[in-house]
Amino acid sequence: MTPPCSVKKTRNVWLPSLVFSVVCILLYITQQYLYNFREAKAHETRLLSSSPINNAPHLPVRSSECRSEVLWGLKDHGGWYVCLDALTLNPAGQVDTSTSALGVSTPQHPCVVYSFGLGADWSFDKDAEKHGCHVHGFDPTNNLWQQGMHGTEYSHFDYAKQYPSKQRFFHNWGLGALDSVVYPPGTFPQDWPGLGDPPFSKTNTQPWVMKSIEQTMADLGHSRLSVLKIDVEGSEWSAVAAMLESRKMRKMLASGSIEQLLFEFHWNPDTHAMNQRYDVILRRLEALGFVAWKVERHVGSDCCLDMSYVWKQPKLRKQIDHFSKS
Repeated sequence: MTPPCSVKKTRNVWLPSLVFSVVCILLYITQQYLYNFREAKAHETRLLSSSPINNAPHLPVRSSECRSEVLWGLKDHGGWYVCLDALTLNPAGQVDTSTSALGVSTPQHPCVVYSFGLGADWSFDKDAEKHGCHVHGFDPTNNLWQQGMHGTEYSHFDYAKQYPSKQRFFHNWGLGALDSVVYPPGTFPQDWPGLGDPPFSKTNTQPWVMKSIEQTMADLGHSRLSVLKIDVEGSEWSAVAAMLESRKMRKMLASGSIEQLLFEFHWNPDTHAMNQRYDVILRRLEALGFVAWKVERHVGSDCCLDMSYVWKQPKLRKQIDHFSKS
């Protein structure tokens, strides 16, 4: 496609010519944007013609945005799909730390994975480490597992001793909406569905420290993440909403400083208004460049979906950057 008009510059009319050229460029960008928008909508319709189940938010899924996928962890038991397109691998299949997905030399910024919510299985974290990543695991619920939240077979759990390895690091705090808060026993405000079965049946029996994503990155000295995984039993919405409210985090998200986002999201099948609020959060993520390329129903549940997002530079911004450099 070529610009709808062209200009022959002369020395006597350079200013009108310049203005006319800018108008032509803007028209071209608008045409391209509308064309790409129509194509994207048609593609979304082919992939997902309706909302999934139980009043869930509408989920535009573009599987073509990831050409090469891999499952890190066990299928249906702690595993998550990661897009290899966004990770530069060396011949051994590990992440090449000499370059990042954005093509920037980063020997001082190796592959970094945040894994919020470990549960009873951290096979995802182990596979991320096998691919050469530095993995940081976060979970304050160790005592609940020891006390039989899901059976006595987990009474031996000890994250602090069992999780760490050469490139895996455990942090005894959870994901929250505020920078840093300590909740005394019995006071953690669970979002639906909360911990345990039935919902709200479990709460913190010891003080829990909860930190936002922004505060966590600041405390650990990270300015970019290769993969951010969030599996926090309903608390994901307030944490992601807080991330979107932060001007600093919005700037980081829009620039691709978090390259992949994996999260299990929950919704209440009986509360349409609440689900509309969740839908707004998902739309805001998309506006910052995140594309959902895979969605799977969480095993054994009709109110949870496992989402895999990859960051892609918005097409309109690409066009503006192209014209600004030409």
